[in-house]
Amino acid sequence: MLEVEMDIFSGTPNPSWVLTKEEESQVLEIIEADPDQISPVSTEKEKFGLGYRGFLVRTVKDEVAWHQLQSRLDRRLPEEFRVGSRPTESDASIAQYLLEGGPARRNGLDDELRDAASRGVALVQPPPPEGGFESQPQPPTAKAEPDTSPEADEEDYLRGYTWHRPCPSSYFYSNADIFNRPEFIYRTNCYAYACNYLYGGRYAHPGAHGGKPATSMTVDSIRGGLYVDGWADNCQPKSLTIAAVVWPNWDFHFYRLATGSPYWVWGHKLATNAAVHYDNCGYAIRRTPHYLGTIWQHPANCCRGGYTDWVGWFYQNNDEAYCKQPPWIPGR
Repeated sequence: MLEVEMDIFSGTPNPSWVLTKEEESQVLEIIEADPDQISPVSTEKEKFGLGYRGFLVRTVKDEVAWHQLQSRLDRRLPEEFRVGSRPTESDASIAQYLLEGGPARRNGLDDELRDAASRGVALVQPPPPEGGFESQPQPPTAKAEPDTSPEADEEDYLRGYTWHRPCPSSYFYSNADIFNRPEFIYRTNCYAYACNYLYGGRYAHPGAHGGKPATSMTVDSIRGGLYVDGWADNCQPKSLTIAAVVWPNWDFHFYRLATGSPYWVWGHKLATNAAVHYDNCGYAIRRTPHYLGTIWQHPANCCRGGYTDWVGWFYQNNDEAYCKQPPWIPGR
């Protein structure tokens, strides 16, 4: 028996469903004809951004058809894999069948999500060379300690936004490598990463720790959930600094300030995918020296895909902010 999960959200649960026997037979038939359509759930060769990232397919119950397919192929299939992230020249695409065929329609997949997926997988591409951007920041130190923000320099705001300067005293944790460890990467989401809390859960949700989870994917609801969890609009002594955005009516996403001067690097984690320091366009979310001046790339002006609604900057007087997932998932 196969379960499929449309990998599209960052904070909330993805749409998922169990295939019927007929649907499973169709998927297995396509795999047998073109096994190169499948890829690992996570690999360094594929860097995903916010948005549609293909389908995750996993076995939830061993059945004869699965074992028979395994015996006919010259390689063993993993118990969970991704489809749709690799281009295929085959007339039969597993992802297209799942998206446009019976499975999605039978389970009432919303047209907005189907349209988002039809625009293609959100794979991050390198930035254009003529801009002179550094696509990857230098690996910052993992040491965490309060840091004092320097006096602001005069910047040339090349991307059309003003920089929201960090608080005078902040905690910086550059620990994406820890969140990306096998024991944590699949058990944390964007909010858990923003809270710098490894045990927040796969569906850590604004307001759940405070007892009043955000009930809708709107700016006001997410902001209210953050207040309940102890986040404030103004600087706090030795605080974590985060930013929140919303894909209207569907999902939330968070960023955390990971390092201080001189680069001011921001990090974020996409659902159970790796925590990174670049945006959907491949640009490092950081201060970058440029021959025309200084480029400030930050959550308010970076490429965010469908997460168009800005919620705000938030602060908490903690080096680790508690968060958790609710017993039920609001808005689903």
